[in-house]
Amino acid sequence: TLHVDEIGLTSDKYIKLNDTAASLPLRMSFEPMAPARLRLIQHLEEALRSQSELGFAESDIDDVRRLISDTNVYLLAVTMVASVLHLLFEFLAFKSDINFWRHNKSLQGLSVRSLFIEFFCQLVILLYLVDLQTSLLVTVPSGIGLLIQAWKCQRACGFELVLKNKDGNFAPRLAALRLEEEAKSTEAHAKSGTAGEKKKAERIAETMKVDQQAIK
Repeated sequence: TLHVDEIGLTSDKYIKLNDTAASLPLRMSFEPMAPARLRLIQHLEEALRSQSELGFAESDIDDVRRLISDTNVYLLAVTMVASVLHLLFEFLAFKSDINFWRHNKSLQGLSVRSLFIEFFCQLVILLYLVDLQTSLLVTVPSGIGLLIQAWKCQRACGFELVLKNKDGNFAPRLAALRLEEEAKSTEAHAKSGTAGEKKKAERIAETMKVDQQAIK
């Protein structure tokens, strides 16, 4: 079986053909290949074609080609294992974060302001990555993290569109209902608890008020 190895053929090695091109350099070499290596190369080529169909830029695919063709086999294996572990740990972190906020029923000990600060920081980072046209391998996880952070802000504040005010008049506003309910519950607990519990509840209620003011 004759197989043409194009793993290391990056876009900068192509020669543009036009009327002025009278001759082209051509170098051919033949060497035997083990069946295992042949299957590995065919699998990698199929993966590169899949990346191209998914919308990855040609520069990203060229980087992968250089990584495969110019890197030592053992170093490449270590790099692949490290990349897989990084994606695995990132997925587990996302999963743990989602499970915590899905079952969270109290905001005690949590700062809503820090959630919004982190959201805006991640937004700036994502916009910077998009502006630099960074690889999708970096941009996509950053975008997923931003969506999860926005969901966490929604879970913490309980944003809802309220169409009427307390007097029943039409006055639409975006209200943080969960944050307001937590503040009222904490204030009520501060009035009915012991001296130590009252001080603790008062501090929590004050923090929640500051969070409400910061959001508004």
